[in-house]
Amino acid sequence: MLQHIILAIVVPIAVTAACVLVFRALADDRQAGLRRGAALGLGLAFAVGHWIILDWPSFPPIDSTRWLAYLALAAALLGLVEGGPKLPSWAHWGLRLILAVGTVWLIGKPIFLNSMQGLQIVLAVVGFSLGLLVLWTEIDQLAARVAGVSVPLALTVLATATSFGLVVSHTASLGQLTGALAAGLGVLAALALLFPELKMNRGSSGVVANLLAGLWVSGYFYASLPLYTVLLLWLSPSALWLAEAGPLRNLGPFAKAVLRVLLIAIPAGAAVYLAYQANATPDDYAY
Repeated sequence: MLQHIILAIVVPIAVTAACVLVFRALADDRQAGLRRGAALGLGLAFAVGHWIILDWPSFPPIDSTRWLAYLALAAALLGLVEGGPKLPSWAHWGLRLILAVGTVWLIGKPIFLNSMQGLQIVLAVVGFSLGLLVLWTEIDQLAARVAGVSVPLALTVLATATSFGLVVSHTASLGQLTGALAAGLGVLAALALLFPELKMNRGSSGVVANLLAGLWVSGYFYASLPLYTVLLLWLSPSALWLAEAGPLRNLGPFAKAVLRVLLIAIPAGAAVYLAYQANATPDDYAY
């Protein structure tokens, strides 16, 4: 068990670092290479982590949460496309919409079909998909403005909080999977110290948004992650924009990185605490 957990952290770190370094070395446009390498690295890191922790799922998976492995690869492929020449607006939003709806539908399909009917299903899928797109856009726009360590470090905190929230919500496997994503984000933050031009927009932002949303929905539908915890985690990246307000925008890079970590750690930490309080009664793990 411990060996699997260690491998599920070390291997994603190595995979992410290798993708970023190789793509940067081979690309004529170094920033585009970093974007593409980060997107592919995070997607592969999560997929490899899934393989180590839960084995590779059948196709189609028996368990809806196992779609996350395939969704990680789909998000990584879209990241490779977005990381290159800028797409026409219709293609940009069309591809994002397809992936967002696909994530929500594939993860939530058993709940939608067994607990809802007709218009309820449509409204649920639309609502969750729009929430995912808002999260994606918010992270992407911030990442477009902010290069360097701040954004990947803050998202590492969010992924780590999600991991703890899922573990205390009786789904250790999903918590470990989120740990693989956090490990990939952590190495991105470290690489951003070497390559301060690294940005997470147009690529890896989509990988992070789709995987986190998929994990939150999985925890809510199939474990005991409370809805208010999901909403607080979803809203946490909004706090990062406070670092761009008023006199705070004039802070130096190091001070801003620390500030962003604090800004996201407060709501994310509160979300974990609320999940722990809601699940304080001992129970068997869902997975």
